[in-house]
Amino acid sequence: MLRCELLAIAGYAVLVSCSPVLEPTTSSEVELPTASAPSKADEVPPRWSLPSCPLRYEILTREVMRDEFNKEPNEALSFLTLEATATPSGMALQLESKGWLKRGKHLPFAVPDRDYPALSLATDGSSWSSAQASFLLTGLGSQGGLAWLFPSLPQRGKGEWRFQVDQRMLNMSGVRLPSSRDLKALPPDDAVSFVLAQEVVRREDGGWLIRSSGPERWSSKTDPNSPPHFAALERAGSVRAEHVLLPNGRLLRAKLEREVDLKLTMGEAGRQLKVLQHSEAHLVAACDGPTEPTLAPKLTREERAIAAAGDLGFALLSEAAPGTVSNMFSQELRRLHGEQTLLETLARFRKTFPEKQPWWPLPLYLPNDEDVVASDKSVQLHQSLSVPVSSKSQAHADFVLTLVEEGGRTVVAEVTVQLSEPEPNQPTKALLEISRRRLFP
Repeated sequence: MLRCELLAIAGYAVLVSCSPVLEPTTSSEVELPTASAPSKADEVPPRWSLPSCPLRYEILTREVMRDEFNKEPNEALSFLTLEATATPSGMALQLESKGWLKRGKHLPFAVPDRDYPALSLATDGSSWSSAQASFLLTGLGSQGGLAWLFPSLPQRGKGEWRFQVDQRMLNMSGVRLPSSRDLKALPPDDAVSFVLAQEVVRREDGGWLIRSSGPERWSSKTDPNSPPHFAALERAGSVRAEHVLLPNGRLLRAKLEREVDLKLTMGEAGRQLKVLQHSEAHLVAACDGPTEPTLAPKLTREERAIAAAGDLGFALLSEAAPGTVSNMFSQELRRLHGEQTLLETLARFRKTFPEKQPWWPLPLYLPNDEDVVASDKSVQLHQSLSVPVSSKSQAHADFVLTLVEEGGRTVVAEVTVQLSEPEPNQPTKALLEISRRRLFP
């Protein structure tokens, strides 16, 4: 399988195994390198191969945007997993994504998006191409989509690669990871190419290291009455990339770095921004040959609690199976109250809200570090929210989740929801309590 992560900071791991096996191809049109290299091994050009088995890549991208008007930079992360399988004519890619906008100390919850369309690619050995233009290739975030993973390969030591980014991504003043829903509404746009110079170095294991670098220049005039609200944008910066191919033509790892100065003009006013981007991709699963460590962000105990709280909310909002929901609570709660009774309490609480508003919060935005309180035994998440109490009115409520680690998992040990102030139609401030003491309502 093929897997990609779009926000990475880590360096490369040491290659342990150096005896990869040639991947056979299902296409007679593609010439692949043989296991026995000719005597002038250094002159053998790199060649892409079709996957002989499912591959998985992970891609992690970290983007930091510094603004002259704000002291604190904006930081965004995106993480992609990419599954690659062979097809009769090439390779099929299936994507899953997560994205975070980090406002405070902790990463918020990221809703997984698995609804992207499959992408089919074909290769002649020197480059990959798609029969149809796809936003996934050039516009899946400001790093330029998935196309950067599969550059054209220099055939005689040096060459050029036309690194492509969708115009709408270049029009952004910061990172953006379009959802699968966005892509269904956005037809493919014209991509902008930046020509990067390439050099190739033969590695000791018989594979190749391809280095690419060059300038990034782009300017755009947009309608100031439609988002984003600027009259003109200018980009100037540099692009650097490295790709490591195994002797059998399989991508092992890659990284992409961009440093860009943005100038936005709005009427007579101007604004300067600097964007630093680092993307890294690792092959993390294959049936044979070397792989690299995962790029998944390493979560702190507090962030594991935030993720578990988000998983519970996502399970409720997506109407997951009852057993899935109840398993997210601690063994103690399930033993004291029974799984069915616990689920009935949740259902009664959620039915008190107006129809089509099955309320449950997701910790998608955590601006205040003090809302995440860790002790030796638990982590508490505090959220102040507007709760629908009728079809036409809402009230402020304090939502508190207490989570503990149990058997290698983070689970919910207590939930309370209380109105900040009494409401005329509410006899008590308590709206929900799931604890050792009681279940309410």
